[in-house]
Amino acid sequence: MRKIIPFTLAAFLVLLSYGIIISEGQQVPVMLASWWSANGANIFNLNTGNVGIGTKNPGQQLEVNGAIRINTNKTKPACDEFSRGSLWVQKSEEEADTLEWCKQTKLLSLRTREDLPSPRRGLSCTESRVTGKTYCFGGSDGQLLSQIVEYDPSLNTMLTKSATLPAGIYHLSCAQSNVTGKIYCFGGSATGGPTNQIVEYDPATDIIMVKSATLPFERVNPSCVEGTVTGTIFCFGGDKTGANGVTQQIVEYNPLTDVVGVSPTTLPNPAAALSCTEARSGSGAKKIYCFGGDTGTGALKTIVEFDPPTNSIRSMAATLPTPRRAHSCATEAAANKIHCLGGDNSGLFDEITEYDPIADTMIVIRQVLPSPRDALSCAETAATHLIYCFGGYNGSSYLSQTVELGTETAATFEWIEVA
Repeated sequence: MRKIIPFTLAAFLVLLSYGIIISEGQQVPVMLASWWSANGANIFNLNTGNVGIGTKNPGQQLEVNGAIRINTNKTKPACDEFSRGSLWVQKSEEEADTLEWCKQTKLLSLRTREDLPSPRRGLSCTESRVTGKTYCFGGSDGQLLSQIVEYDPSLNTMLTKSATLPAGIYHLSCAQSNVTGKIYCFGGSATGGPTNQIVEYDPATDIIMVKSATLPFERVNPSCVEGTVTGTIFCFGGDKTGANGVTQQIVEYNPLTDVVGVSPTTLPNPAAALSCTEARSGSGAKKIYCFGGDTGTGALKTIVEFDPPTNSIRSMAATLPTPRRAHSCATEAAANKIHCLGGDNSGLFDEITEYDPIADTMIVIRQVLPSPRDALSCAETAATHLIYCFGGYNGSSYLSQTVELGTETAATFEWIEVA
């Protein structure tokens, strides 16, 4: 025999507590079911199907067709593993209400290391896989520098090398070649203005040589990186001399033959003071990713992917959080994540972003640089996968600081305001 009762919320809760399910209708039949159970004051349902409120065909475990009101007359719990993923509305009589999310965050270690010999901005640093050390070239401390500085991450020591650049220069871009084991520096601004020079440095012998090949024209603030698949170095963008302004050009340099070629592909926008680095793409192939830059009329927040073997280029869906230039990006190869640090656009950034080229996602990590800065230079150390960032400008002073961005530390939990 079936009994009909009016449908009310109170009746619904009572029936749940007795393991009884309510079917559709203003007046509903009562029938025993094993889907609902009680555990003390808690009611739970282990049914593997979906539950709908206001809908007969829920597409998720719980789907509500209508508004959900969260009452916050209780004390907000601690954010921990148990409450991780929870949403909480925090009411306030004095200020606006907020919506908060309990989120797990994995922090990266961040610390300062041995300083450069003197403050400088506009330098270019890259690791040598031959020596396992990082080499920083040129820069400016108010005067143009020709110094080559060697940083040993295993000993945390700085050494000014005997060899020097042919002249003081800054806003150049240097990249190592795994093919020759040498480092190549391109362009930059010298005493006489922008240059098209290509300089080769051998870290094993501390010998420097000006190459016969040159860039197609003078430029400052290009971004150069080796394409390990092709064994050649690609230089992206830069600021040309005179009225020509910022370029979209992509230049390819072969260090074995000392030959320069211009790619048939160009950047989507003119860009100088961008930052490019290589990482594994979603297909598993290594590609080059370029971030932001200055068009000459404003900063960019775009991320561009370039495939060296095919000379193909595309703009990614993800972007930097805001437009920026004069930042520096480096790949943490073990995790295949790209970190971009600092930069400027109507103000300096202390922000550190993390880009996943496989997922095409961008986040801002919780750590920040010790102070906002631009015109710094960052490079990864392959042996430890630590990223080191050197020098820069904080808006009033040139910096000698070296900052180490490290591996993940223990997870932390925190309520994050999301609305």
